[in-house]
Order: sequence, then C-alpha cells, then structure tokens
Amino acid sequence: MRPNTVWKLVPDTTDDIIPGLVAVLVTPVFLVLGILWLVELMLRLLATPVVSVLRATAVVPYRVELLRNRKVMRSHEPLGRVQLRQLRMSLSQWAAQPGGQAGDPWSTAR
Repeated sequence: MRPNTVWKLVPDTTDDIIPGLVAVLVTPVFLVLGILWLVELMLRLLATPVVSVLRATAVVPYRVELLRNRKVMRSHEPLGRVQLRQLRMSLSQWAAQPGGQAGDPWSTAR
C-alpha cells in the first residue's frame, strides 16, 4: 500500500482538538517510561550472570517465600544450591504429610 492510501483512511479530526492534546501530553510520558523500562531491563540482563554465579557459590542467598492467600507465611534464605535443594525436598515432604500445615521443617535443620 502507498502511504497516501493509508492516510486517506484516517478520519479527519480537525474539528476536535482533544485527541491531539491527549496525544501530545501522553506521548512524552510513554517515552520516558519506555526508556526507564529499557534501562531497567538492560541492568537486569547485565546483572543476571553475576548474581547467578554469586548464588551458586553461596555468597548471596536465594530467597524462598512460602505464600498462602497471597501473603508471605515464611521466608527462607538458603546459601548455595545444596541448601536450596535440601530446603525444597524438606518442604515437599512436609507439604505431602496430612498434618503438614503445622510447624516449619526448615527451622530445625537450619
């Protein structure tokens, strides 16, 4: 399609200036938010390999949160993949028990 054909399909809004004003006011907001989102995304992408190595070498702890009804019931911070694996196994065994709602399986092992 030619641009002229597409431009002819756009309705004429010369009588109403409100959509133009809204577009002028909203476009800079979206541009600023879009740029900030891209900066945050780039920082996260650059930090991911470093944080992954630090977590795997037990320098920075993982964060495991137990949620119930969108509320944090318990929070654990195991160091390294070994403790993370132990925590996951103990939590899965704890959840499989019929009375698994009482007590914390990790508090005694920690």
